[in-house]
Amino acid sequence: QTCALPISRKRAEEALRGSEERFIKIFNLSPFRMGILRIRDGVVLEVNDSWVRDTGFSREEIINRPIFSLSSQMGEGLSEKVREVLENRKPVLDLEVRFTTKAGKETVANTSAVTIDIDNEPCYLWAANDITERKRAEEALRALSAKLRSAREEEGTRIAREIHDELGGALTGLKWDLERIDRTLNTSTNGTLSADIRRRIVTMTALIETTINTV
Repeated sequence: QTCALPISRKRAEEALRGSEERFIKIFNLSPFRMGILRIRDGVVLEVNDSWVRDTGFSREEIINRPIFSLSSQMGEGLSEKVREVLENRKPVLDLEVRFTTKAGKETVANTSAVTIDIDNEPCYLWAANDITERKRAEEALRALSAKLRSAREEEGTRIAREIHDELGGALTGLKWDLERIDRTLNTSTNGTLSADIRRRIVTMTALIETTINTV
């Protein structure tokens, strides 16, 4: 039994080292940008290879430094959101993050984070999935949709103007012609024929007025 305790402890330590090695391997090989953030002071304890590659910053420029040392690279309102997250100490799911790389390129990522303990220190383990190209495609699609709506509205306005100016004008002219004929018939010597034609003119004039209103 005396010998069994050191052997058992050794196995536990080996299992722990193996677990840590697997974590480090997964952490660094992940295609997602990942990092570990100490909650009490917002200091970055580690970032993976994807984070270094995608942001252009070296590990020396961020590890053991507060995350807020990169505030100038963060999108509008992000620093305040990170402070809020650190205060709440709750898991984060699909937080949209805008970040400008060292080279000046703006990127967008969906970021999620879970709380973990490292050496009895509460930390966040975060992972960010770059969605920059998807967001650009969505913005281009929205711009195209707005352009199409504008084109439809312009075309509708043009057609309405043509209907009003051309067809409306023609109907108005026709109405005036009928009114002139009506006035001319007032002087006609054939009263019966004149009355019949004038009744038809009244009906036609009313129909034209209705059509003009509809146009």
